[in-house]
Amino acid sequence: MHYIDVGQGDSILVQLPGGGNILIDAGNNDDADLVVNYLRRQGVKRLEYVIGTHPHEDHIGGLDGVIHAFDIEEIYMPRLHRGTDPFWEIQEGGLSMIRFVEMADYNAWLDLAKEVEPLFGEMVTNTEFQNGIKQCISDSSALCIVNDCNIEGIIAVNKINNEISWLAVRKESRGKGYGYQLVEKALYYLNDKKPVFVQTFSPQIKVGEMARRMYLKFGFRDFRDGGKNPAGIDTVIMKLEK
Repeated sequence: MHYIDVGQGDSILVQLPGGGNILIDAGNNDDADLVVNYLRRQGVKRLEYVIGTHPHEDHIGGLDGVIHAFDIEEIYMPRLHRGTDPFWEIQEGGLSMIRFVEMADYNAWLDLAKEVEPLFGEMVTNTEFQNGIKQCISDSSALCIVNDCNIEGIIAVNKINNEISWLAVRKESRGKGYGYQLVEKALYYLNDKKPVFVQTFSPQIKVGEMARRMYLKFGFRDFRDGGKNPAGIDTVIMKLEK
């Protein structure tokens, strides 16, 4: 049994008498390379079992690197939906995590905003939008989905108006369910005893078909006309009622 030194965190390699290997946790996200290199020095080429004990970053933060580096027969870990802990899920490409957006993610949010400006309108150079990002980060009203250390999408909510106020997923990452996962998680931070609102593209806008289908799956229905957004695209306000 090997206790891998990942500082403030846990990672244990169990090598079985028959030659099998079991990894329990993998330290923090920054520990991924350390854990991978340690396993390779022990002659590990394949992991029979990987176990993530619980979704704290200092236990399973480095698992995405391990998943990319080795063939793995089975992965076991809890899937938690509620609370303030990060929400982790195994995706085809590795381990994805939904967590609160932090100030260190500010530039990544601006990069994502730049990508969707043709659909949403000018944001990156807009002082009001910049301040809005900082406010969302400050009051923990924005979540991001991270895969392989990259932010793939961001969602923001307005708890006062009980609405989803911003959602975008990177173009190359669309169609992978990231938007759905973000909405699913964000709804836990809104009041399900009251109607939940979101502004999205009108039915006739082809580029918005994927977003509309997603909201319809959650039970959102068209409520009223939303006018044109800053990009000049027709929108609609959708409402979710229990």
